[in-house]
Amino acid sequence: TRADREYHDVVLAAIKDGVVSINEKTRPLLEIIAKYTNLPVEQVVGNCAYVDPDGKLDVKNVDNQIKWLQEQGFADKGFDANAIIAKDYVKAD
Repeated sequence: TRADREYHDVVLAAIKDGVVSINEKTRPLLEIIAKYTNLPVEQVVGNCAYVDPDGKLDVKNVDNQIKWLQEQGFADKGFDANAIIAKDYVKAD
């Protein structure tokens, strides 16, 4: 989506040493994130997760995370990523 692309190209591109620079390009997007996460902008800048610029979900990575959680005993072993991802609604790689 357009939002994924803008977040990727503006916010993630401004990360240096794990923190997003606050400037005239990043501030509007950071303020939106802050609004919906109920965090101050100054806290948002160090907590920006990676988002694929095309909004695609890395299904293999999700499955790897599920398997790790299952191996640690944190999740039931009776499912995998394909069982919980509604692929009709998700762009997958």
